[in-house]
Amino acid sequence: MQLALSEGAEVFGTTSAPFVAYVESLGVRGVVDQAAPTFESVVPEVDLVLDTLGGDLLRRSYGVLRPGGRVVSTVEVPEAEILATYQLRGHHARPSPDGATLHRVLQRAAAHRIETKVAQVLPLARAAQALELAQLPGTPGKVILQIPG
Repeated sequence: MQLALSEGAEVFGTTSAPFVAYVESLGVRGVVDQAAPTFESVVPEVDLVLDTLGGDLLRRSYGVLRPGGRVVSTVEVPEAEILATYQLRGHHARPSPDGATLHRVLQRAAAHRIETKVAQVLPLARAAQALELAQLPGTPGKVILQIPG
C-alpha cells in the first residue's frame, strides 16, 4: 500500500479491525475491516486488486474491479472462470525482489516516504521464536533479528 501511495496511486484497503487506524494513518483512503460482510459494497470500482490473503477475500474482491481490471494474488491463482465472467485479467505473483527493487524501497524508507512498523526486535539466538512470531496471524509489523556486530 505504501509503495502505491508513494507513486501517487489512490489506495483503498482492507485490514483486520485492530489495524484500521494504523492503515488510515498511512494515507490509505476508505479502509474497511476485512471481516465486514460487505466491504465490496463500500469500496468503489478499482483498476487493480492486490490480494495477499486469498480464499474468500480474493473471491469477494473480484466484484470491486472494473471490467478489464486486474487481480494479482501472491497466495493463489485467480480463478479463470471468474476472471472471464467479470472480464478481468488475473495473475499469481510470487514476490522475488531484485537488488534494484530493494534499493528503490530503501531509498523511499530513508526519505521517510514509507514506514516500517516493527513488532519486535530479537537477538539472533532467538531466531526460532522470531519465526513463530512472524507467522502468527495479526502480528502488528515486522519481526527483526538483531545480529551482533
